[in-house]
Amino acid sequence: MNRRIVLGLLLTGVTGAAMAQEGKQVLDKMVLQEVSIDSRNSALLQTVRTSNIGESTVSYMVEDGDFKHPLLAAQSHYFDFSSKRYQEFKGWKLYGRFDLRTGIEKDVPHTSQLDPLRLNPYILMDSLQGDWNKQRYGLEVKVASPFFKDRVAVGLGLKYAVNTGARQRDPRPENTQNDLELIPSVAYKINDRNILGLFGSYNYLGEDVKITNVNYNVAHNLYKLLGLGEYEGSSPIFLSSADIIRRYAGNRFGGGLNYSYANGGFRSHLEGFFQQHTEKATDGSTYPKNAGEHRYKRYGFQADLSQTTTSGIHQLRAEWIQTDIENEEFHQYQDPITRNYVTLFSAVLNTNLVTQAALRYQFGRLKGDKLSWKAGAKAQYHGWDNRYASNRSQQTVDRMQYEVDFDKYFTSADQSGLVLHAGVGYSDAFKTIFNYEEKAYSTNFIAKEILYPTNAFMSTDFWQINAAVQYVFKPTAKSGTQFYIKASGGYLKPTEGNAYFAKSMSRMNGQLAIGIFSF
Repeated sequence: MNRRIVLGLLLTGVTGAAMAQEGKQVLDKMVLQEVSIDSRNSALLQTVRTSNIGESTVSYMVEDGDFKHPLLAAQSHYFDFSSKRYQEFKGWKLYGRFDLRTGIEKDVPHTSQLDPLRLNPYILMDSLQGDWNKQRYGLEVKVASPFFKDRVAVGLGLKYAVNTGARQRDPRPENTQNDLELIPSVAYKINDRNILGLFGSYNYLGEDVKITNVNYNVAHNLYKLLGLGEYEGSSPIFLSSADIIRRYAGNRFGGGLNYSYANGGFRSHLEGFFQQHTEKATDGSTYPKNAGEHRYKRYGFQADLSQTTTSGIHQLRAEWIQTDIENEEFHQYQDPITRNYVTLFSAVLNTNLVTQAALRYQFGRLKGDKLSWKAGAKAQYHGWDNRYASNRSQQTVDRMQYEVDFDKYFTSADQSGLVLHAGVGYSDAFKTIFNYEEKAYSTNFIAKEILYPTNAFMSTDFWQINAAVQYVFKPTAKSGTQFYIKASGGYLKPTEGNAYFAKSMSRMNGQLAIGIFSF
């Protein structure tokens, strides 16, 4: 029995049951009703009415099109395996998820790093484009103990991800990124309706970058960015035979509070959190040089309400997250005797305030105890206020995004079925401010090739559509598992053109998946 649970949680998510269910409807209904299910506090799994259910999927994904961020691939192809499971065992509740993704990104311009869109501005860029091979391994586990003496439950959450990537063209960057997060938690039952929660968190992020040339006879331009179009020095670094080595090491500490209330068909969950992150970028190994320090404070609040009646399930979610970023630069010289770098001056020159807020309503129509259809509407705000002090550069974008979606479930007598999904959205950059002064002593390559088109992309209004069809086969006779096949896709298009993006441009994505539900 223990072996079956471990394998179900961390590998395949497949454990049979005597009675089959409609897996897609069970999972969607559980997410609608149980508003504490995604809480950072793992101990609150004890308050969630989970079913013993798992889902495993193998899929192929493709993305293509010219309406994209200037640092992203023109085209990407990925194979993905993912598995997740909810399980109860002797009063303990567990959730596990495993992901493996591998693929190729084609015609990635300028970037020498795995993820050029991280909030850390101290990244490496070059003047070329090429194809990247990338892999990602991810693991997530949540464990919640029973309530001891019907009062206190403890929990532990763990997230671990490894990302690797390499470009197949000079200059050849090789990246490895490790991301580990631990979230211990506790829940205190005031009574059968009211529960308080407390959790802490620690995150470690490490990334190693090595850039080499195979052909030493050709030199390439490399730029060490500082933020908002600025880079180290007055000219690029010329890379030929010497390697470029950079390491990022970050630590994040945080915690938060929860309050959950349950009464009959009504559920509510309130959660607030705070995080503080410090990440150092270091160049070289023998004589390391401080390449910048990236810091932020992140805080947020989320409120969820759910009401289940005989006719359906109502869910309302409101959330707000703000990230207050400051980035410190170091001006250094190398001591001629010790060869160590000595800091002459350091200051915070780049700041960024990133804000996200959203309000979402969903309704699921019940037919008996099963979902018949589900519809939702969402309004989301994105705020970006990026500034550089020395030249008073500014990039401010305030954007509202609106989305509606609909799912319809068709179920036959043998418990096979069809699920149809459709969604549409519109994104409006209602306020934009951009100021940047070009340098007389520079070619302004970074500004012209990266900053200007990035700002144009962030300031462009667009609309999007997405759709999916999923067929779930009837349960197998012995194990009660259900196989399914699913096809999905999305389409993105600007509503207007500008100097960098024509109105005729677009972006599409598609996915074909084969999966299995297990009970």
